Amino acid sequence: MPYVDLTYYLDTYGGDWPSNLSSEDFNKIESRAASVIDSLTNLNIQTYGFENLHPLIQDSVKKAVCAQIEFMVKNGTDVLHGAQLSSVGIGGFNYQVSSASNNGTSFPGISPEVMLHLSSSGLLYAGVKAL
Repeated sequence: MPYVDLTYYLDTYGGDWPSNLSSEDFNKIESRAASVIDSLTNLNIQTYGFENLHPLIQDSVKKAVCAQIEFMVKNGTDVLHGAQLSSVGIGGFNYQVSSASNNGTSFPGISPEVMLHLSSSGLLYAGVKAL
């Protein structure tokens, strides 16, 4: 189940979706962004069930996914692999990839805004949880 849809991304989050990308493209990128969020939260969202989370925490998760979608759209999905273009040429072909940047987080390829949304949710806690 996706955390957000294109309507939420555009209308509630206020994201910018490029006109050259389709709603199918959105679904693919949302899935990858959601996987990033699930990974950062140590699958806590899946463990507890998104529907069982407090509405404020659900909202934080949705905003985090949207922030990651926007980051990936602006920087390319290769950013998840630490690759960021520093220059590209056409005549005489030139292609350079800069070294991985952490973009203000300790996780390369993750939007700093993601961490802002998740920081107060409790979902980033990696310690032992009482059941």
